[in-house]
Order: sequence, then C-alpha cells, then structure tokens
Amino acid sequence: HDCVDEISCLGKGSLFGARRTVVPDIVLIGSGQDVALVMKTKEILLNWSHAFNERLKNGFEGFPHVNSAAVPPLLKVRIVSMPCWELFDEQDQEYQDSVLCSKYRQVFRIYVEKAATKDTGHDKYAHLSVLMPSYGLSGKAADVEKKLEFTPEFIAAKVWASW
Repeated sequence: HDCVDEISCLGKGSLFGARRTVVPDIVLIGSGQDVALVMKTKEILLNWSHAFNERLKNGFEGFPHVNSAAVPPLLKVRIVSMPCWELFDEQDQEYQDSVLCSKYRQVFRIYVEKAATKDTGHDKYAHLSVLMPSYGLSGKAADVEKKLEFTPEFIAAKVWASW
C-alpha cells in the first residue's frame, strides 16, 4: 500500500476517514476526546492555508511573468484516531505506514494528547507531540485549556510554526 485514505477497522487500532488516495502534508493523531480537538485544529489549518494562498495570489497580481504555479496547493491534512496503540502495533508495517504515511519524509505527523504531560511513546508515531504542559489548575475547562494553550487555535499555531 501507499499512503491510502480509506475507512479502516477499529479492530486494527486506528481509524481515519476520506476514501481517496492522497498524500497529506500533515497527519494529526489523537484518541478519545482529542479527536474532536484535532478535527477543529484541521479546520483552522485549512482556513489559514486558504487565506495564505489567497493573499499570495493577490500579491502576484500585476506581475505578468508569474503564473499560478507560484502559489502552493492548499494544505492537505489527515486525521487519525488511534484509540489503541497495542492493536495498532500488532498490525503489519505496511498497514501502519499506510495509516501514518510514515514512508513519506515530507508528511509531518503530530500527536495530540490531553491526558499526558510528557512523551510516553507518542514520538514513535509522530514528529511532534502536543501534550498538556502541566496539571493542577482548576476552573472552567475552557479557561484552563486556554491558560495551558491547549485549544485548537494554539495547537494549529504550534503545527503551522513547526511544519
């Protein structure tokens, strides 16, 4: 397999969507409630990519020798839900590579985990782990997440800056 997008069986330890063959630029990995967080992060990244390309196109207006090839394609982002590392690790390498696109050097993989404050193996699957910086704050969840920079906007900014 190459980097294939298809609905995968949760019995293999991961699930990702979109039924087409596309090599993404970024793979966002999460589990449980973090999947909703990375889905919102993806939406923000795609909006930023679109806005960036529009500004770039507008910046080239009036330059007759610059064609649309100077504007990069829109960002492609894959979401992977990985609820079970153990099941995922039991799969053959070909399957793991097809889910994470790990054979492609240009694909940037990020693991988002709200329930961890240090890397406990996330680096096996991703180039960057976005983890909770600490615990111990109390208050409304939204306020605490904002204080700890664990919102879709902060995560998107970390991904954009690292990619």
